[in-house]
Amino acid sequence: LKKEREDLKKSLDAAENKFRKAEATTRTTIEQNEKLTKKLEAIEKEMTSLNSAFGEAQNKEQTLLNEVNTETVRIETELESLRHECDTLQKKLNEAIERNGELEKELELKISVEKDLAKLT
Repeated sequence: LKKEREDLKKSLDAAENKFRKAEATTRTTIEQNEKLTKKLEAIEKEMTSLNSAFGEAQNKEQTLLNEVNTETVRIETELESLRHECDTLQKKLNEAIERNGELEKELELKISVEKDLAKLT
């Protein structure tokens, strides 16, 4: 009976040791889980922040694209207007050159006539 009692006491001590180890392991696991949960929450918060920043960046990009497209259309329109104006000015220049040629011929004729008149007088 005494031996049986000692065996039971040893078994009880061993069981209590296992139980204390299990409690310690459980506490450690719970602490690690809490730390990991906090890290996960921080990561989720950062992801939310990054998603928000990404959304803002996409909106800014789209706004800039719209502005670039609008500016491109404006510049192309202005360029076409300038081309038309250049064509008009080129035509006027050509007309002025032609008129200048006519005036030079008239001047030469006038000088020739004046010389002929001077010879006659």
